[in-house]
Amino acid sequence: IFIYDQNGLLDFVCQKLHDRQVEYIDLATWGYVPPNFLGSAVVSATFWEHDVFDPSGNFARNLVGLGGVVVERIGARQGEPDIPGDESKAFEAVPVFDHFGPEGWLGEAPRCPGQPGWNP
Repeated sequence: IFIYDQNGLLDFVCQKLHDRQVEYIDLATWGYVPPNFLGSAVVSATFWEHDVFDPSGNFARNLVGLGGVVVERIGARQGEPDIPGDESKAFEAVPVFDHFGPEGWLGEAPRCPGQPGWNP
């Protein structure tokens, strides 16, 4: 997950998800993301093994389905009492079909543990 503000890349976080696994991220719990953060995040699958085979048993391709939904709560945080009115909204993430790089990052491109080619 790459986190950006108007000045460029702030930081990145590596997380591993298995087949049909979901991750909920509360940015309010991340110390470097200020309240009322205005910026963006990019979630990218950098490696996966979802082998698909043809009817003859030959390897055809790797298949991955990565989706994202953003949920914003205005006012109270999740688990706290609701305030009057509609305080939540959600929208689907927009897929980027081109190769994405961590623009503005000083140093080597981030590599996550457990990823092929990772060498601490």
